[in-house]
Amino acid sequence: MDDLKYELELKFKSIFSVEEMAGTITDRNRHVKIELWDEKEYENLLNSGKLNVQGNLFDVDKFLPSPKILICAKCNLPGHTRKMCQVSNFDVCKRCGGDRKNLEEHKNCQIKCHNCQGDHVSTDFKCPIIKEFRRHLIIEMRKHPERLPPDTQLFIPSDFRQQNDRTKSIQSLKSNAPVRLVEPPSDRNDWNAYPALRSTSASAFVSSNSIASSNLSDTIKTMSNELNEIKTKYEIEQKRIQEKYQEHLTLMNQGWILIQQEIQTQKQMIMTLSNIVEQIMFSTCEKT
Repeated sequence: MDDLKYELELKFKSIFSVEEMAGTITDRNRHVKIELWDEKEYENLLNSGKLNVQGNLFDVDKFLPSPKILICAKCNLPGHTRKMCQVSNFDVCKRCGGDRKNLEEHKNCQIKCHNCQGDHVSTDFKCPIIKEFRRHLIIEMRKHPERLPPDTQLFIPSDFRQQNDRTKSIQSLKSNAPVRLVEPPSDRNDWNAYPALRSTSASAFVSSNSIASSNLSDTIKTMSNELNEIKTKYEIEQKRIQEKYQEHLTLMNQGWILIQQEIQTQKQMIMTLSNIVEQIMFSTCEKT
């Protein structure tokens, strides 16, 4: 993760944070959330749809928060606040379900959900009660997206999607964009009194294409720079390995020369000993 953050900081100057998304660390899939200060860098990254890091190509999508639910701090049930709670007359411990009047007794109490009797705290999203409430909430929001605040997009977790439904988000039908109201002209037959329709000019089309081309060229340039950097590193590593190989080869040659010298010395010693033995034997034979 630190290596990834370092590489991203080299690519983007406005990096605010890089963190792994909770609940997504698996062997098959891994999601990382990147936050940027600069809007231009953010748009370029999002428009490219891909991110090249150390020769690996990653998909880039806009981060959308999943729908949150309101959980009562008194009874630990979803759908209302503590002030509006009519379920319990006392504060219920989310660990064991007992009266939370004495906080010291509930710091290390046994964890057992008082809603479903499961081995988790009662406010855990794994609880079937909360999970079902969340599922129902998402279904209602999908049926009535007009009830969402303007310009709102929410991510639908995979557990709450319908079968064979590839929709991943819920989007509000309303927008905060200002609406221009035009009063109708008094003479409806006077066409000049009506406001001109906004047309898509060729210049606007060319401008959008130029922006897309610019983003594409920037991406290609970045990938080219990374490729050149990898090539340079490869050449340096190859040169280092070659030097290491030559060094080992030189050491082996020196060792072989030493072995040959040692063999030659041993041969000379054997010949010298042989001559001495012959001389001694010959002199002994002459005396006898």
